[in-house]
Order: sequence, then structure tokens, then C-alpha cells
Amino acid sequence: MCFIPHLGFGFYKDNKIVFKVNVCLDCNYLIPSIKIPATSFYKINKGTEFEYPAQGFSEYGKERIIEISKELELDYGKIILEKKE
Repeated sequence: MCFIPHLGFGFYKDNKIVFKVNVCLDCNYLIPSIKIPATSFYKINKGTEFEYPAQGFSEYGKERIIEISKELELDYGKIILEKKE
């Protein structure tokens, strides 16, 4: 994975950060500040010697990131639109 974080989210409660996540839009990988349960429950190549935790986004998750990027007029949303055309 290349992991060049292009996007980060910080979630606050009472002016204190309670969760943050760095996202690489190139390789579909993320690094959260706390454990995300889905990474323990969902496995890729489950039951094989090549099994590994699901660390990236689902197809729906990728679509939502693209939509948010377009709404915020981020370059990522524009680049993905150009590739699809």
C-alpha cells in the first residue's frame, strides 16, 4: 500500500478530539486513532494462508468519499470524474 494520506477527519466533543482517521485515496487504506470493529470481523481471503483484515473501504464507502470530495470541490472528486468519462 502506498499510504499517502490525502484526507484526514477529526471528530470533536466538547472541543476535544475523540477520533481521527487518515485516509489514502490512492490505495484505499485508512489509519484510525481507535480500532474499527469491522477490521476484526471482515477478512479478505478468509480461511486461506493469505487472509488479512479488511483495512480499506467498501465499494459503497469509496462512492461516498468520491461524493463528499465532489461536494467539497476537492481535486480528488474532479480527478475521479475525469477518469470515468
